[in-house]
Amino acid sequence: MDGVVIYVAKDRSRAIIWCSDHGPLGLARKDAMPRNATITVGDFVQFDATDDGDMRLCGRLTPVPGASMAGLPDLLRGEAQARRRRAHLSVVPKVAPPAKEFATDRHCG
Repeated sequence: MDGVVIYVAKDRSRAIIWCSDHGPLGLARKDAMPRNATITVGDFVQFDATDDGDMRLCGRLTPVPGASMAGLPDLLRGEAQARRRRAHLSVVPKVAPPAKEFATDRHCG
């Protein structure tokens, strides 16, 4: 299977991968990381996937040369900020109670 690395722990002990089949995110533990390459966020990788209950475990991560998207975190942050700016929620101010002449039970007519 293949996918894009969306998180790498600071100590490089684990990574989270968005899988191209749009299924569950994959978890790669330290033993799955390549010994001769450093995996970073935005890297396109190939791996062996194993479903373990409600988790997808990724083994034998192999980066695909020339297929990295190093700007992915900034791109996603920018999209999230744009969505927040597009939100059109507003606070409705509390209004005074209706004037006395409008607060009666008389029917119009």
